Amino acid sequence: MRLAAIRAGDIVRVNDGLPYLAEVVGQDGVRVRVSPITGPKGVRTIASRQVIEHWRKARSRQPSDDLAGPSHSEGVA
Repeated sequence: MRLAAIRAGDIVRVNDGLPYLAEVVGQDGVRVRVSPITGPKGVRTIASRQVIEHWRKARSRQPSDDLAGPSHSEGVA
């Protein structure tokens, strides 16, 4: 799996001999540092071939005037 889209806070399923879920805490070049949620304890560094699945953390969007819609106070008597 390509690591370019993986960022801190994302969740990955890892298989480095023992399958487990982990939260990504950072990257070290071509490897990813993860903190296991299930399975082994402690921060580990894994290679891209050990990432089986990837779920992105939802990033907050910046509010824009176009998406905000009309104000609720407009047109109220």
